[in-house]
Amino acid sequence: MPLISFVNWDAIPGVAHAAFGGWGVTALGVICILQYVVYLQRTRANQDETASAFHEIRSELDNIQKDHRITRLENRLLREFVSETDVDRAIRVLLNNLIPNTDRGFAVSLEISDKNISVGQSRGLSREARKALIVDPEILARAAGGEPFILEGQEFRTSCLAGSLTVADRRHIHRLFIIGIESEDALSGLVIATHMFHAETADQRHFALLKQLVQRISELRRAALALESQRHELTRTNDILELRAITDTRFESPVDMIQEFMTALRGKTAANRAVLYISTTAEGVSRNSFVRCGTVPNPNVERQLCQAEDAIAAQAHSTLTTQVFNRTDLLRHGIRSFLTHALAVPLVRKGATVGAICLSRDSSDKFHDADLELAMWAADYLAGTILNALQHAQVEQRARTDGLTGMANRASFDEAIKNEVRSANETDGYCSLLLLDIDRFKVINDKFGHLVGDHVLRSAAQTVLASLERLRTQDRVLAARYGGEEFAVLLPGVNETGAARMAEVIRTAISDHTFVFAGATIPTTVSIGVATLPKHAEDVNQLIAAADGALYYAKESGRDRVAIARSTDPRRDDTPVTLPGASQSL
Repeated sequence: MPLISFVNWDAIPGVAHAAFGGWGVTALGVICILQYVVYLQRTRANQDETASAFHEIRSELDNIQKDHRITRLENRLLREFVSETDVDRAIRVLLNNLIPNTDRGFAVSLEISDKNISVGQSRGLSREARKALIVDPEILARAAGGEPFILEGQEFRTSCLAGSLTVADRRHIHRLFIIGIESEDALSGLVIATHMFHAETADQRHFALLKQLVQRISELRRAALALESQRHELTRTNDILELRAITDTRFESPVDMIQEFMTALRGKTAANRAVLYISTTAEGVSRNSFVRCGTVPNPNVERQLCQAEDAIAAQAHSTLTTQVFNRTDLLRHGIRSFLTHALAVPLVRKGATVGAICLSRDSSDKFHDADLELAMWAADYLAGTILNALQHAQVEQRARTDGLTGMANRASFDEAIKNEVRSANETDGYCSLLLLDIDRFKVINDKFGHLVGDHVLRSAAQTVLASLERLRTQDRVLAARYGGEEFAVLLPGVNETGAARMAEVIRTAISDHTFVFAGATIPTTVSIGVATLPKHAEDVNQLIAAADGALYYAKESGRDRVAIARSTDPRRDDTPVTLPGASQSL
């Protein structure tokens, strides 16, 4: 306690009176001492007041400087953010300013989608922590309010977030600053930082600045989502218009149209394969798909792949709901194949399933919502149009098909041979024609009756078609009933040698086939005439006449054989060439 505090100031007048009253010099000395003490006390008080005022001024200057730094930081960041239109760049600017020095800590932005949390951008955070970062549900709940908060003390040490950090990341970290990013009234992200800009301590202005910057990021994200939504709608509308345009295009048959439609759908959804199923019964999806298009990773597993697609489509067909599968889902349903992602959409019309669409991928990329939406639209559209298209195809098929044999009829053949001969002449290509006649067919009719004759015609026609299928000839090959017991096979792009080989395969197949009806065996053979443009003809009539002449020669040479027409070149021998077979007679 200072000396001055022991002075009784009320006694000073009495002391002075005593001094002048006779105390003399002693009293006067006491007064001087007291006056000096008073002087010291006043000087000390003035010094304390000066020090206090200086401290207040120094503190005020510090606050002014701090405010000035924050103001400059605010102005600089706000200028950058106002001019920034890209969300990712805005987040990068924020993280760089939160943690200027990565040796002191880290900052990270997290993306939240469908309850999945992933690291978007980070600064100063180790690669191991980026992969293993976990955020507690309680932290997410607090961040949903959009207000910044501090995670520190026991709450920080016991959190899953702290536990997911590496030892190096936790070094010198005692607390975390956290704020949520909202989009469409939902939490779409988090910003987590160990420091608030480059300040040692954070105050309300730092929090207010952080909140303002994050709100700007939220605005940019909402704008980006709106723009993406508009872009998605435009893309979807364009895709739909292009798919609809396919159905408005004139094709040779509705089947070709549907094939083109599914091929385009596969491309627009980036699927490796696309399959359209049509229900043949009320109980399930046809195991024979109506249209399959796409690639097969390995020809040896094509059958397994088709079975997997059938099983996927059956799921949608049986539940009347769209099904989306990842690799785990496929395995859970017992579907083991090269497929990694698939979706199946039922075709529903008037409450009943009329088919299904199956799209699949063998890559790690999953199907997005846009792919699913387009597939669902396609299913609805096809459900309304495909039956009409198929009915039209059936009518068209009946008009172009011989009812007894299932082959193309004469009208279809006449149209096709005109087109193919014209094309061959324009391109200097080949076009071959086989004319087949069942040997002694009149005898079969007379001996066994017309029912047996019809059976022989049907069986012979199916044998011809099966032989062509085994030969894997091109799609433009046409087998037709030419008239009575005669068949015609049109072979665009096939030369004389190839046509003769195919004719011999057909002749052998029919000769080796056992024709049985009602327990009776009917020996059946064919004679075949072969002609090729341009060697044997120059136009349609010449080609038919040349093949017919070769057929006549085969008959005259003993039947059950193949004969090749004579050349139109006058320098060549005009005698038809025969490939002898085993003649048979009834």
